[in-house]
Amino acid sequence: LSLDSASDVTSVGEACDCDLDAVEVVSYDDMALDEDVYGFTIKSFIRDCYILEVNKDNCESTCGRVARLSGSFLLLGIHILIQVTLIVATKYFVCAKAVWSIRNAYDAFEWHMYGEDESHMYRA
Repeated sequence: LSLDSASDVTSVGEACDCDLDAVEVVSYDDMALDEDVYGFTIKSFIRDCYILEVNKDNCESTCGRVARLSGSFLLLGIHILIQVTLIVATKYFVCAKAVWSIRNAYDAFEWHMYGEDESHMYRA
């Protein structure tokens, strides 16, 4: 949420139906976040917590803000769960097959290089 001009401050005041005289307004340069779930969650957390803190008495907007905060963190949790599931599935379904085929190829190589002598071979 960027507060670069007086019109931005007014729009924030209109958005939260609060008294701007009682609020300390700080101007800062808006940091560009990545356009992904993490950036959305960070922006939503900062913006909604600020407006919830400024507008403690208005119950109508509080429910919507809390719902949006909960939804953004739920979306983030689902996103992380999908990533972990993909990593685990890759480990079991892709890497296991590759390791098995490499071990078989190396066994054949070792058998050929050491002249079919099992005293030089090591089974893991």
